[in-house]
Amino acid sequence: MLGLSVPSASKLPLPSIKPSNRSRQNLPSSSSPPNPNSEPLNHRLIHQLNVGHLYKAISTLDLMAQKGIHPDLTTYSLLLKSCIRSRNFQLGKLVHTRLTHSQLHLNSLILNSLISLYSKSGDWAKAKSIFDNMGDMRDLVSWSAMVSCFANNDLEYEAIVTFLDMLENGLYPNEYCSAAVIRACSNAENISIGKMIFGFVVKSSYFGSDVCVGCALIDMFATGGGDLDLAYKVFEKMPEKNAVTWTLMITRFMQFGYTREAVDMFLDIVLSEYVPDRFTLSGVILACAELELLVLGKQLHSWVIRTGMAIDVCLGCCLVDMYAKCTVDGSVDDSRKVFDLMVDHNFMSWTAIITGYVQSGGRNEEAVELFCEMIKGHVSPNHFTFSSVLKACANLFDPRMGEQVYTHAVKLGRLASVNCVGNSLISMYAWSGMMEDAHKAFDMLFEKNLISYNTIVDAYAKNLNSEKAFEFLHEIEDTGIGASAFTFASLLSGAASIGAVGKGEQIHARVLKSGFESNQCICNALISMYARCGNIEAAFQVFNYMGGRNVISWTSMITGFAKLGSAPKAMGMFHKMLEDGLLGQGEDSLPIALLLVHETCSTDEVNHQCPPSSCGNILNISYPFRLKSDPETCGDLRYSLSFENNLTVLYLFEGQSKYYVQEINYNNYTIRIVDSGIQKDNYSSTPTYSLNHYKFSSFTSVYTTYQPKRTKTNYIKHKLSRSAVFLSCDCETPVNSLFYLDSSTCIDNGDQYASSNSSKDNGDQYSSNTSISHSKSKRYRYVRVGTTTATDVGDSCKVEQMFLTSWPGNEDPNNISCTDVHNELIYGFELSWLQDNCPSYCRGDNSICFIDDDNHVQNLYFSRGK
Repeated sequence: MLGLSVPSASKLPLPSIKPSNRSRQNLPSSSSPPNPNSEPLNHRLIHQLNVGHLYKAISTLDLMAQKGIHPDLTTYSLLLKSCIRSRNFQLGKLVHTRLTHSQLHLNSLILNSLISLYSKSGDWAKAKSIFDNMGDMRDLVSWSAMVSCFANNDLEYEAIVTFLDMLENGLYPNEYCSAAVIRACSNAENISIGKMIFGFVVKSSYFGSDVCVGCALIDMFATGGGDLDLAYKVFEKMPEKNAVTWTLMITRFMQFGYTREAVDMFLDIVLSEYVPDRFTLSGVILACAELELLVLGKQLHSWVIRTGMAIDVCLGCCLVDMYAKCTVDGSVDDSRKVFDLMVDHNFMSWTAIITGYVQSGGRNEEAVELFCEMIKGHVSPNHFTFSSVLKACANLFDPRMGEQVYTHAVKLGRLASVNCVGNSLISMYAWSGMMEDAHKAFDMLFEKNLISYNTIVDAYAKNLNSEKAFEFLHEIEDTGIGASAFTFASLLSGAASIGAVGKGEQIHARVLKSGFESNQCICNALISMYARCGNIEAAFQVFNYMGGRNVISWTSMITGFAKLGSAPKAMGMFHKMLEDGLLGQGEDSLPIALLLVHETCSTDEVNHQCPPSSCGNILNISYPFRLKSDPETCGDLRYSLSFENNLTVLYLFEGQSKYYVQEINYNNYTIRIVDSGIQKDNYSSTPTYSLNHYKFSSFTSVYTTYQPKRTKTNYIKHKLSRSAVFLSCDCETPVNSLFYLDSSTCIDNGDQYASSNSSKDNGDQYSSNTSISHSKSKRYRYVRVGTTTATDVGDSCKVEQMFLTSWPGNEDPNNISCTDVHNELIYGFELSWLQDNCPSYCRGDNSICFIDDDNHVQNLYFSRGK
């Protein structure tokens, strides 16, 4: 008895009688005496069946029909069984027609064969009709055939009901019927009933005597219940096993991702008396492909050749796939040799070799050529073939070729609507930057699954359109599909590509709500996103809270420190990775990590080799700055500038705010910028963006509004700009304060200050913007320059807008004019990149960068304390 916890079998309506012999009691002979003239032809027909000449036997049957004679029921039974064994169901139905015309009285043996014929041909309705009309002639074989018919035609509920009806009719199921009803319970909906039947089977002793029942139970627990442990317990308790049982268990291990266990089980077969068949070998060769066990794969290939199974198409396909995936140098030559030696090719062998060429890298043209040969050879591709060829077209950046391939899929019918084909088409368009076509391909999908959504999200993320990617994330959630780890990883990668740390933080919040915070792939994506966006503190926090780190986790952190120019921290991370033994997880991890650390020390030297760029009035764009059109090896990607209308543009805060560059000072590490809403000749123009010192910090920006400065006594944070605010006050009388400048005088003071707001950008002008409107109501507007706290704002006043300025003119906040305010705006404000680029010289010493009295950058080094 199995030591497994299952529901009691007593809940099933078990019959009270012993196994039925009704199948033998209801076998009447033919209703008419044999015709003497039919004997020679009848013997000839039986002889033809015995030697396997089914078609000749059918011809003899036709000849007998022409002569007006018919075989007896025994001969008809042999004919039907021959048609069923050869799966020639059309001939079987022809025999049924001849049987009907013979007007013989049919017995249960013939009717059971007819049920089996129509069941296996997929015509369950006809089989049920025959069964229903049998009446009292139904025996155990009839019931078992009907249970099997429903189970094999995906009518699990009907199979279970028929099984219970059989029990209520007093019939005791045999092993064939038990195996059939267990197959009907091999799904999540019926697994509870299957466990009750399992208890019944254990008590009936069929479990220990019939291999088919044991195999059905393994499938039920693995496939229906998702419990591989319980399936394996059944396998271990089976007193009798054969090659089919071992192969089934290996297959289930593979399906659940236990590839190593599948290989171990095959080795157990080798040590036992069982001889693996082609199905067993196919499964373990696929396992070798997944684990990249080339040595074992070659040994299995030798086994296949020695046992004469080399001509088997299925084994050939598995070998082609194994050599393609286990290649050391990216070569598919061995895979191609196996393919060329195959006698017969089907769509599986063609798909295997085409996929191998695509996955090897750099062999995409040959993959397309193989596809063309396949078409010429009149072998119809399947959806996997089209998916692989579309990937090849994507790698070749040849969407037009891909469209021709897709057109062929459309001509073949439903293949074009299969998800993996549509998903590959989306990826191909996205890879070529054709996002409008990618979106259309997504819309054309008949049925969208999570992979489809992930494909389009990843496409928009990689094409730097995070807004669209987020729209599809909302759609995924609205449809109830639910985002996966890949969805979030794609969005995080997209946020990192454009430096959108705010978007990344939003995704991080969704990750926490979705319960993916411990997912290794997600954690690595978060580390990479924060590190690439300059927030190394947040990256380090995610890294510290990770449950299991891999080489990618460590490499992402080393990359982050390397990009920030922090060699000591990068080296420290590298040594910790060595201590944790992570290098054993990948042969390439050591050179990659060393390269990243070396990059930290040589970044300046490499990037300084690029010649300076120029844009408009900015002629000295060099490291760390770069134009977006410059090669990626030049400058630092975080300091990218744009070229628009002959002006140098800097986008801040994830591209949300646009500023014009006025000056770059490489001596003191400052850049001066002006709001894009300020217009030189329009005194009414105001900033487009509200801005203060708090928007800049080391956590969210590579720029700061201050610089460390050394005085005679200590170090201070020297502010590069001062703040100013526009205020509006609702009061009966104007505010009487030296600190408040009435902005209405600046707007309405005749031609000196008032200019048309319709002026346009003419190249060296800043773009126009809406001006502060003036109302004759009791609302007054003021400008205040300098530090403003809450107590400085009157009870009836509120801050409308804030801006920064570094104008070196009138710094007395008690004595400012409208001209001063406008000069403040058009001069702009300075930002420093010194904190992010303090030279460290990669020698393991600590350093402090500061501004001296001559406004030059100095370095102070001190060794670590011991």
